[in-house]
Amino acid sequence: MSYNTKSNILLVIISLAYGLLFAIVLLGYFFPGNPSPNGLPWFVWAAIGEMIAMAVATITIFVIVQKKDKQLKEHQDNE
Repeated sequence: MSYNTKSNILLVIISLAYGLLFAIVLLGYFFPGNPSPNGLPWFVWAAIGEMIAMAVATITIFVIVQKKDKQLKEHQDNE
């Protein structure tokens, strides 16, 4: 994969993640919920889940890009 393709994928993932995080923060501001001493409000759990989902997506895309690069390199070596 070219550097531009990798950069575009990374830009899209980061933009979506920060956009979703911003939406969670705004919804948390307007609908705060009931924080308790034993638990966190819903928007904190949503933000934590979103960050975990972003980490999983980033790792998955990294593995796919590495596999694609390896296939392209093998293809170029065979020519």
